Amino acid sequence: MSVALSLRRWIPEAKRGVTLLLGRLRAGRGDHAGLLTFSDTVTVEVELGPLANVFDEIANRVSFLSAQGRTSLVDGIVTALRRLPLPNGAIQAVVVLTDGRENNSKSTTDDIFSTLATYTPKGPRIHCLSYGDDTDNELLLLIARASRGTAYAGSYSGIEELFERIGYHF
Repeated sequence: MSVALSLRRWIPEAKRGVTLLLGRLRAGRGDHAGLLTFSDTVTVEVELGPLANVFDEIANRVSFLSAQGRTSLVDGIVTALRRLPLPNGAIQAVVVLTDGRENNSKSTTDDIFSTLATYTPKGPRIHCLSYGDDTDNELLLLIARASRGTAYAGSYSGIEELFERIGYHF
């Protein structure tokens, strides 16, 4: 699983949500996780690796994240998808958390769809969580549906609940 984040006003809630989601994963069953952020650019904060090896690093990096720049949402999703290993029987997913509208990517949604197609027959699922008035929930729903994932729009006070919902997919 890779977590892609764009953060603005609700950073404390987002940080708690990521920690909650990480807690749903289990190192004993071989779960892997990674973290990337997207604003003006996409930054791989923590490389995808075994949960036991990256849990503390992800939690630490999330605690220091701050809002900045524009929203390279599509570039973030494409980068996350391309960093996932080819299917090996494990659940593959990208969890996207954003409060912004796509406004800076060089990639297009077609790049997302073509990357998903390389994972036939069952590729990774993309689970999208959006908060605030500046999100494009229709775009997020389109991306989630194309990957058999889920899309949730929420309020700032309900972010932990939505992370809990996403956690049920793992």
